[in-house]
Amino acid sequence: MKKLGIVASILIFTIIVVAIAIKVFSTPVETYTIVTDYGDEFLIKVKVNSTWPKKTYILEYYLKDGEEISRRPIIETSSTVEKKERINAYYKDENIRCYIIDRYYLFKLDDEKDFRKVRTYELRELDPDEYGFLIPVAKKSMENRDYAINAIVFLIKSNDAEAIEIIRRYINNELTEEEMDFYRFWEDAEYYQNILEEYNIDY
Repeated sequence: MKKLGIVASILIFTIIVVAIAIKVFSTPVETYTIVTDYGDEFLIKVKVNSTWPKKTYILEYYLKDGEEISRRPIIETSSTVEKKERINAYYKDENIRCYIIDRYYLFKLDDEKDFRKVRTYELRELDPDEYGFLIPVAKKSMENRDYAINAIVFLIKSNDAEAIEIIRRYINNELTEEEMDFYRFWEDAEYYQNILEEYNIDY
């Protein structure tokens, strides 16, 4: 009976600890709203993700339209800083507006109701015939060394002259040291040769 009582006490203690943890990790430590330069409104909920070895947070991004809030977060990111939202109003024209949030492109076409998202490193995998509206976003991404390496593949598939010329120079060892440092190619020349050949582009 004594052992049974000890087991019961441990079980009760465990349940209490788990309940407290669930409450701590599911309850937002902060909720606030941001209106972007493009006029979109986001509600951001900050939650504790872990406390060891250091405290980290989950940031949930919800779209807000007046009093209406999206039922689910459109994007979740993590941060070691409690209030560290990363909404970068990245590109806008008459057809599309696009944000970068952490490692996501979040974009909305003017003739569509909802936002869509794609990870920045997934841009290289997209089909330009289906995602041609992202070409201007990809061209802007060529200005940023963190995004250029993926954008350039998408632009080659889109038959973009500037991207093709950069890859031609890379294949022929004609890029400057500064250019090589900026683009940070991790594939060898053969990888890009295969892409050019697949799309019938001379190099």
